[in-house]
Amino acid sequence: MDTKEAIISAVEQAISRHNMEIVDLVVGKHRNKTFLQFFLDKNEGGITIDDCQKMSDIISGILDMEEIVKGAYVLEVSSPGINRPLTKPEHFKKFTGQPAKIELIADVGGQHNFTGTIFEATDDGFTLDEGTKKHEFKYSEVKKARLDPVIEF
Repeated sequence: MDTKEAIISAVEQAISRHNMEIVDLVVGKHRNKTFLQFFLDKNEGGITIDDCQKMSDIISGILDMEEIVKGAYVLEVSSPGINRPLTKPEHFKKFTGQPAKIELIADVGGQHNFTGTIFEATDDGFTLDEGTKKHEFKYSEVKKARLDPVIEF
């Protein structure tokens, strides 16, 4: 199990007790410290600043107790935002009908970036509608995926 998986495994149950989910976790380096950026969302209603602070306290307590991260770390907890990452089949199912940007691990037909509407999603993969063509992808083929909302002024 890598560090990211170990961290998620350690805190996921505590997060879910507060009716929230880990949408994504970014692990990196920042000035010789480990940088942890959690993107959380509530199952209903959306996440608030107070929720982020509460979850930050809970997560840091777990990380300190479990000693998963070696040395000092920087912790950031936030909402996934309007262009939220899609990291689980449940996310694709929830946002069926929404515009998304997809980056694949390997090229398909000379292309690895796709933009379109999530047409359909199953446990194994999803269909992206580009308007003139539909593409079927397995989740294992996806490097990154995120919503790509149309913002009207």
